[in-house]
Amino acid sequence: MENKGIEKEKERGLEALVRSLKVYISDFDALYMAVIKNETYKRVSKEDVMKYFSETPVQG
Repeated sequence: MENKGIEKEKERGLEALVRSLKVYISDFDALYMAVIKNETYKRVSKEDVMKYFSETPVQG
């Protein structure tokens, strides 16, 4: 069951990463490339990133 907790943390971390990057990067492909440069998220799918990219309003 500990593995499920780790996955949940990674999911929250991915959401936070996408939200913070979106402030600076409005192009999805560029943002996705930045996300997968992170060792923790190098295998994340575009669909997972898009889920947070499309629901997060741009602040500015």
